[in-house]
Amino acid sequence: MAGPFDRVDLALRALRAKKGWTLEEAGRRAKVDPGNLSRYENGETLPTLHVLGRLLMAYETSVHDLADLLVDSRESNKDGAVAGEASDPFVEAVAGALRRLGIRRPGEEGTG
Repeated sequence: MAGPFDRVDLALRALRAKKGWTLEEAGRRAKVDPGNLSRYENGETLPTLHVLGRLLMAYETSVHDLADLLVDSRESNKDGAVAGEASDPFVEAVAGALRRLGIRRPGEEGTG
């Protein structure tokens, strides 16, 4: 069974590729050792939330975008699955935490 953090490696690699940065450049901008970044991108280990936050800031993206990449990656690997139908514990946990902090996606309404 797939875990909630599956495909963080591919998402991080995709975000770096979108910027056109080497591991060294991304590491310098995010203040992350390039060797560790390589291990994150190869699925050998997961970054801490602190490191993940620095990476997302360097890539000028949000945790929402990361969650979307994770869902897209997981949904595209399921036979016959329709994107958005499956419940993802990671995405739900992140979205819930953001809502509790009063942070919403653009266009999302409601109070925390």
